[in-house]
Amino acid sequence: MFNKKPEPVKELRLEDIDWDCPCMKPVKEGPCGKKFMSAFKCYVGSKSDPKGSDCIKVFREFKECLQKHPEALEDDELSDNN
Repeated sequence: MFNKKPEPVKELRLEDIDWDCPCMKPVKEGPCGKKFMSAFKCYVGSKSDPKGSDCIKVFREFKECLQKHPEALEDDELSDNN
């Protein structure tokens, strides 16, 4: 019963990203949307070890945008209070 091996985790590919997913929509459509998309695409496409270590520049740009626009993450859909 418990001897079954778990299936490997499927690697996310760029073509698998659903940019219209409600979980991404508030950030994607906000003031930092382009920076978010660049950072997310970089991470998903990263072949470096550790994964994403080649994306530091775009991660930093996204972080700086969020610092300038904290309202970008204050959407009701992103709140834990719902």
